[in-house]
Amino acid sequence: MMMKRSWIAILTVLTYLVDQHAQQTIEYLKEENRILYQKLGKKRFILTDQERRRLAVKARPLGRKLLAETTTLFSAETILGWYRKLVGQKYDGSANRKGGRPKVSKEIIDLVLRFKKENPQWGYGRIHGYLVYLGFQI
Repeated sequence: MMMKRSWIAILTVLTYLVDQHAQQTIEYLKEENRILYQKLGKKRFILTDQERRRLAVKARPLGRKLLAETTTLFSAETILGWYRKLVGQKYDGSANRKGGRPKVSKEIIDLVLRFKKENPQWGYGRIHGYLVYLGFQI
């Protein structure tokens, strides 16, 4: 029983030290970002799509609240907006659409209307038959 408690105590101390080290690293990187931002001034950052993608993917697991506390160059909303855009592009199927049924040529439309006007007793089948007879593909 005593041995188990000592392991728990050792693990607790190690976890605390690792967490403290990670927190110090994060604080250093945040301060470094602030200094770089001050050096650059109010210039607008232009990122490539690849850079935006990398930031958005890394930022997504952090969540809005932690991201708002951490980020200095861009707002949390901007970065999460990039992520939403990425997801939207991934599932966008507009490039796969074929456009539906091909349009009927103006010439065929005019012929159908002319046949119907000159022969009111003709139905669809007969008009279609004459169009095929004249060599039109429908």
